[in-house]
Amino acid sequence: RQPAAATMAVSDVNLFNLPYQFGTLFIALLIFAVVWYKWEAVVFFFTNERKLHCDCLDFGRFFHSIVASLCCCCCGDWTRVITECLCSCGCCQAYRGKPLHWILGDWLGIMPRTIEIHSLVVGDLPFTGNGDFYITVECGSNPRQTSAVVHDGYAKVVHFADRIILKVRPSVFEKRIQFVVWELNFAVSEKLCEVYLSSKSVWWYAQDATQEVNPAPKRFAMTVTNSSFETVAVPWIAMGFRDLDNYATPDNRLQNLQYEQASYFDSFATVRLP
Repeated sequence: RQPAAATMAVSDVNLFNLPYQFGTLFIALLIFAVVWYKWEAVVFFFTNERKLHCDCLDFGRFFHSIVASLCCCCCGDWTRVITECLCSCGCCQAYRGKPLHWILGDWLGIMPRTIEIHSLVVGDLPFTGNGDFYITVECGSNPRQTSAVVHDGYAKVVHFADRIILKVRPSVFEKRIQFVVWELNFAVSEKLCEVYLSSKSVWWYAQDATQEVNPAPKRFAMTVTNSSFETVAVPWIAMGFRDLDNYATPDNRLQNLQYEQASYFDSFATVRLP
């Protein structure tokens, strides 16, 4: 006579439900694989965006703002008076007039720095003849930025007159900045070449350019996305970097916008529109 426990264990196993259980497991694995490999399409289907605009650094900045608001008595805006006493050397100039909680967030790499990309030039593109070219830049969790289209450009050398403003966080956890050169077609644009730069390197390039009088643009080799296209020369991109947070000149558009915004809020506080 079999024990009661063994009888219950055998009776609990229903052989007729095994195909349904395996089928459910297979469907779950299939859905997971589709979401994993087609994550961008899934996000676009639900949100009409190519990606989610958040990452670990955004969560770190969120908690940092909460802690700063709770400890405003010890690290609030009044601490600007303390940081105003810093010297005007290169390492302390960026922190003059900043609150202490902002300086702490900058040391942790969660505070964005404003970097301007200018003097964009691409060359030796994997394309035959003339075409309509443009550049896209993706930085962190921010939306993708697009330059103006250069119509009937020569693939050997293409100059862009755009200035692209990036919010760069110099942290090892920040995603690499992607620069992509496209050729505009009638229906679908063709991806020609791309290059990835680390956010920390871009920030250091901007710091070096701030200390130089006439900084020269940096030149980087790009990777051809279409492996079937045979190229004689390696495609490249040249660009200049500028740290707008430390670029104190009268033509600094970022600082002028900050002054205009402050004056607008002051006028809006005194005069309310009907």
